[in-house]
Amino acid sequence: MIEQNPAFSEFLDGNKACMDFSIGEVKVLIFKEDVGTNYYYKLPWHEGLNYAGVKTFMRYAIPILSELLEEKRLNKLIAPNNVRKATLRTI
Repeated sequence: MIEQNPAFSEFLDGNKACMDFSIGEVKVLIFKEDVGTNYYYKLPWHEGLNYAGVKTFMRYAIPILSELLEEKRLNKLIAPNNVRKATLRTI
C-alpha cells in the first residue's frame, strides 16, 4: 500500500523528509528519523476512526520502510561516483 503512494520514491531517494499516507480514513505522516522512519497521526483526532488497525499495520510497515531507507542511505554513501576528499587538519 505504501509503495503505491506517489511520494514514495521521492521519500526513499531523499527528496522528501515526510510522506502523507492514509490507512482507511486515518491520515498519518511518515517521517525520516536519524535512523529509519516513524509515523505520527495527522490531527485532528477523530473518535470514530480505527486507530488500532493503523497501529497494527504500521507495526509491520515501519521496520520494512526503515530497512529500505537505510539501504538507500548506505548505497549513497558507498556509490562509485560519490567521491569525497579528506582534508588533513593540523592543530
